[in-house]
Amino acid sequence: MKALVPIFAVLCSSALADLSAYHESPYVETSDEGQAHYTVIEQKCGSGCNECALLFISYDGIRMLEPSLSEKVFHDLFPQLKRGGDSGYTHFGVLFDRWDIPNNRLYLTVYGSQAPGHHPADMQRRVIYDLKTRKVAFAK
Repeated sequence: MKALVPIFAVLCSSALADLSAYHESPYVETSDEGQAHYTVIEQKCGSGCNECALLFISYDGIRMLEPSLSEKVFHDLFPQLKRGGDSGYTHFGVLFDRWDIPNNRLYLTVYGSQAPGHHPADMQRRVIYDLKTRKVAFAK
């Protein structure tokens, strides 16, 4: 199955074709699909930004669960923030931290930097993605 991820990245959209890394979870046992696992594809977008996509890979095929974890986190956890330009975050992204499969969690680090001289200052926070509910929350 490991060979499927790079092949999928090449065949997928050009946004994922230039992947920096991929992180496979431990195997997940599911009654319908046999052995399967989650995979995070990490891509550098340039200018200090990083993007991640979340896939579920089983013998039945590949499902794209989140094409953009950065957009998911930004939309769900930072609705008050602006992106880009002189008034918003010029760099915003997510990085893979670790898997917690027994608790159905994916840990990420979200980061953002403002244009020089703007407030709030740069930020970095740990985020939890729930693999069952597909919701994000700040880690404690």
